Order: sequence, then structure tokens, then C-alpha cells
Amino acid sequence: RSTPLYSSAASDVYKRQHKQDVTINIKSDVDGTFHIHGYNLEKDLKSGEKAEIRLVADATGRFPIGFHASDSKSQDNPGHDHDDDDDGDDHKEMIVGNFIVEPN
Repeated sequence: RSTPLYSSAASDVYKRQHKQDVTINIKSDVDGTFHIHGYNLEKDLKSGEKAEIRLVADATGRFPIGFHASDSKSQDNPGHDHDDDDDGDDHKEMIVGNFIVEPN
């Protein structure tokens, strides 16, 4: 049985148990990409539309949940790209929450 998580791209913590089936329901008010670090899962989001990610929580730990808002620069350069340097690029990742998987 899958346990749903609901996110509106707000800063939240989601806790689940190891090996648990998880469904993440997402809705954002801007276009962008939702990303769970450590699981390397991404979902493109359209403003106002609902999206879903399904996974098995097979890795334990704390995994940041990131969101990259779409802009013209990211459209020209598709793929997951972190911009950690300070070169003026507007493509920044926002950490919007944490996905925590606890051992059984």
C-alpha cells in the first residue's frame, strides 16, 4: 500500500519507513522541476497542474527536496544542473523540504 505525500513546494519534512511504497503528489504555482536528492528523481511541473512521483523508500537517511523554477536559460540547457557558484546565473535550486527515510 502506498502512502501519499502532498506538497505545494513549501518547506516541509516528510518521514517514511525503509522499504515503504511512497506516492508524492505535487502542485506548484510556477513551472519548474521537482527533485529528490539521493533518489535522483525529477518531475517537471506545470503551473497549477498536479503531478505524481511514486517510489520505494529503499535508501535510508535525509534527502533534500529541491525545486528549480523554469526560466529561458534552463530551457536552453535541459537536465539537472546545480548552480552553486556566484556567476550571476539565475538558475538556482531552492530546497523546499526534506524526505526522511527511517530504518525499520
